Amino acid sequence: MRAQRSVIISRAPEEVYDFVTNPANAAYWQAEVTGCEVLNRTEDGVGSQLRWVFAGGGYEVEAIETVIAVDRPRLFASQHIATRFLSGPPPDPGQLPATEDDLAQRFRLTYGRKPPGGLVALEFEPLDDAAACCVTMRVETQLGGAAWIGAWVQRLMGRSNIKTALNALKDEMERLALP
Repeated sequence: MRAQRSVIISRAPEEVYDFVTNPANAAYWQAEVTGCEVLNRTEDGVGSQLRWVFAGGGYEVEAIETVIAVDRPRLFASQHIATRFLSGPPPDPGQLPATEDDLAQRFRLTYGRKPPGGLVALEFEPLDDAAACCVTMRVETQLGGAAWIGAWVQRLMGRSNIKTALNALKDEMERLALP
């Protein structure tokens, strides 16, 4: 599944790029992010890995990000693979919390046998003598199981996590620009 959205931000491309590529800022523009840990960092950034935790649908999902392209301030791209559910609701109301086995089974039912993953690319195009930029986010996702159906329905209904994230990024960057 592929999706792409753009937004114009009244900030220089370098400022937006640096904000977006700093993991400490992720929660400001990606509401589903609940945690991030740098696993390894390379000198030029390519090959660096991070462990992300995302919340959604009553679950916390762990994902590993590997940076595949860095061209400051024009391009940042990475590959993501979701690895497991870290927590979730109990199997039945009133029961004890879900066990690791429950979570592993639900992960397979939700995403299928192959771990879900995809490519995320952010492009930063300078505008107005570089006083503003157009940020384009392109996502190519490989989903299986029930997650594919959910993503398809979401797309039909015109809902977009990408649009929400980019609008939040615009709001945060332009808020930071206020005196």
